Amino acid sequence: MLHIVSPASQDFYQKDLEDFFKLRKKILIDERGWNLTAEKEQEIDQFDHDQAHYLLYKPDEKGAVIGGVRLTPTLVPNLTMNIFSSLIKPERGFAPSQRIWESSRFVTASINCDKHKGIIKKATAELFVGMIEYSLLHGLESLLMLTEIRLERIGRMLQWHLDRLGDVSRVGNTLAVTGLAEISEAVLRRVRRNGGIHHEIFFLHSSHKINRFKSQCPP
Repeated sequence: MLHIVSPASQDFYQKDLEDFFKLRKKILIDERGWNLTAEKEQEIDQFDHDQAHYLLYKPDEKGAVIGGVRLTPTLVPNLTMNIFSSLIKPERGFAPSQRIWESSRFVTASINCDKHKGIIKKATAELFVGMIEYSLLHGLESLLMLTEIRLERIGRMLQWHLDRLGDVSRVGNTLAVTGLAEISEAVLRRVRRNGGIHHEIFFLHSSHKINRFKSQCPP
């Protein structure tokens, strides 16, 4: 299930966030060889600030974090606009907006055992659904992404298409592209159906009111 870590709940989820930062270090630095800095076995950058939101995937309530993503309003410092804005073609005329957030640091654990590959596939699909549901909760119309081609391909399979804002570029040793991913109830229904996600995905605390999606998005 997905755990929502909002700016107000970062202290409550401190241990899970540390696990997410450790997972980022393992995947992005150790396995993919990205030129990022790490401290205390954690990959943390200047955009892990007090206005960032996180969705963290755990197979069960007390299990380990094996996937996650960071969501950040585009009106505050974020990775794509502050570091990689040159990868957005000027003629596309993109401008930050209250209704557009940025998605970054999407990672899932690497598991070689066939027995557990289904868990990671489910984590990826639930994270995609969670990104859309959480964005709808905040009244967003799209997500800005600098995404790996691999993840763009998964999104296309789920019928969540990326409107590219630039050309494919090499970021470290990864091919990536910037783009906008539409947020709508119709997109949510398609991704849920194609990803085989017909259940509630969020671990709900009393402060998280997202039950409206249950009635609007039937299997």
